[in-house]
Amino acid sequence: MKGMEKVDARKLPRDAQDEMRRQAMRMREELKLPWKEIARVVGVHVSTVIGWSKRYSMEGSVGLKSKTRGRRYLSGRTLTLAQEWQLRSIIVGENPKQLSLPFALWNRRAVMQNDQGAL
Repeated sequence: MKGMEKVDARKLPRDAQDEMRRQAMRMREELKLPWKEIARVVGVHVSTVIGWSKRYSMEGSVGLKSKTRGRRYLSGRTLTLAQEWQLRSIIVGENPKQLSLPFALWNRRAVMQNDQGAL
């Protein structure tokens, strides 16, 4: 097993991640393998496997399912789509110096300053 490259489990499809967690719990329950050995076989850190076990003991098999991360698409917006398009056209069409802003390039601060003045 030496020389084998570890696979970054976070890059696997969610179904594969879920199956990896289920297999780890089966190894513990049916084969009574130690956490360190399960982690080695599955290819993750031992603390990761222990975390899965805690979720499994509290929530059952539901706790082994992948959680959705991040925001939902189009949620948490502060500008309307029309405002975004207007701001985009300003950013693409002009540079901060043309708008008498104290920045040479567009950055977050420059956009925010222009957003409050132009919209």
